[in-house]
Amino acid sequence: MLNDVYKVFVYGTLRKGCRNHVLLANGQAEFLGTATHYGYCMWDFGSYPGIAPSKRVQDSIETECYKISYSTLSELDKLEDYYGSGHPDNLYERKLITSAEGITGWIYIIRPEFLVYMQRKWKTIKTVQNGNWPPVEKDRLHQLYEE
Repeated sequence: MLNDVYKVFVYGTLRKGCRNHVLLANGQAEFLGTATHYGYCMWDFGSYPGIAPSKRVQDSIETECYKISYSTLSELDKLEDYYGSGHPDNLYERKLITSAEGITGWIYIIRPEFLVYMQRKWKTIKTVQNGNWPPVEKDRLHQLYEE
């Protein structure tokens, strides 16, 4: 397990240029490219996104794919509040999926209960229309904040 290699798809704050990318830029991760996933929609929670299965097959999200170590996967689990499959305190579930390009890897999917909670709490919660986060304006705000 400790020497195993995993593939992971990231779509939010872990992407290049975003605030949590440092977890993948530590020499423990290898960028493999971008990937598309159909049948998912992306929700904008303000400072981070979440994805959920969509009823519309044509909905898609864009991700970055990385090859990572077990220790990096453990760090990502902590960041994403993932405590193990089906754990009641999970914010996300980690699921193996296959991209349109035929790559299989792990991805973090928002728990349905949390999505419903966020939709009730923030009545203006929106989907990310192109499935590509962060929107340009958020990316620019992050860059300004970092300067």
